[in-house]
Amino acid sequence: MMRTAPLLLFLAVFGVITVLQAEPLIKEGEILRGRFLMDRHLQGFNKPLRSEGTIVIAPGKGLVWKTEKPFPAIVAIGVQGIHQYVNNDKTFSITTNQFPFLNTLRQLFEQALTGNEAGLERYFSLQQEGNTAILDKRPDAGIDWPLKKLLVRRNQGFVESVALFKENGDRDEIHFLEQTITLASPTSEELQLLNGVAP
Repeated sequence: MMRTAPLLLFLAVFGVITVLQAEPLIKEGEILRGRFLMDRHLQGFNKPLRSEGTIVIAPGKGLVWKTEKPFPAIVAIGVQGIHQYVNNDKTFSITTNQFPFLNTLRQLFEQALTGNEAGLERYFSLQQEGNTAILDKRPDAGIDWPLKKLLVRRNQGFVESVALFKENGDRDEIHFLEQTITLASPTSEELQLLNGVAP
């Protein structure tokens, strides 16, 4: 599960910014596409590990996170579960029945996209300083996850960057680029990935 933990954390974070705005960032029937650069800072390493690729978010359908560098891989989180693909083969798959917390994260994401602030405040205390939202894990959240604190910076309504601080001192810094929102559906390939079908 460690391979998918960063994406699960991101899934919870990305929706957070929507409750800090007057309206949800992405509405039902729309789709967000963009690129990401992620630097992972690990204890004991002098330089961060960088990865980059594309991201697709479709409310009610899921999220597809494609890493292009340094090694191609895909993680897709759909209604029924999470799937990881490497070299066009499915290497990891788990359903919401097997991992109930995944369903909790999906619900959190959906609540955020629809502007349900109460759904987020159950897990985070929220503060805002200018364009940066500061989220601290609530001690009474009732969930054992490695996330300690998040900094979410936005620009012109979009999430520009996210910094995730973990309990063990590691941190991930994710920058989002070339983001667009259109009235569209995921491609047939993306839908297959979300449903657990290898490309």
